[in-house]
Amino acid sequence: MIMERKLELKDIAGYLPYELKVIEYVFSEIHTIKLDIIKNLFLDRVKPILRPLPDLYKEITNNGSEPFIPIVELAKIAFPNIKWKLASGMCVNENLEAFEFDEGYFYSECRNVKNIAVHSQYQLFDKLHEWKIDYRGLIDACLAVSVYDLSENPYK
Repeated sequence: MIMERKLELKDIAGYLPYELKVIEYVFSEIHTIKLDIIKNLFLDRVKPILRPLPDLYKEITNNGSEPFIPIVELAKIAFPNIKWKLASGMCVNENLEAFEFDEGYFYSECRNVKNIAVHSQYQLFDKLHEWKIDYRGLIDACLAVSVYDLSENPYK
C-alpha cells in the first residue's frame, strides 16, 4: 500500500528566505512567498532553543518520546537493514563500520575510509530539525540558546 505524500512546511522551509514562487492550483495564479514580515518582526526578537550537537551521541527524549540516541536512530534511517549501537562514544554496527556526522554531512566509515554516499540525507536533516539539534552552530554563535542553559528542558 502506497501512502500519499502531502506537502508539509518542512519540505519547503529551506526555500522560503529566497522568494519562493508558488502556484495556486485552483486559479493557476503564481505568487511569491516573502518572509520579510516574519524576519523583521520576529527573528530579531527571539532565539531558538536547541540541543547542542554533542546530544547526537547522548540518550535524549523528545516531546515525551521513549529515550533514544539520535545518531543511532539516524544510522537506522540511512542503513535500515543493519543493526547499529553506540559503543565507546561511536555509532557502530557488527562489522565495526562507523556512522558519523561531521562538518555538515553524514558519512559511514570502514577501516578509516570515509564514504559520504549516505542515502536519505534530507530525511536525516529533517530528523535533526525535529529533534531540535543545532548542527549549524547557532548556539556557539549566540544566535540560539542551549536547552542546558534553561532551568528546565522544554523538549523532554
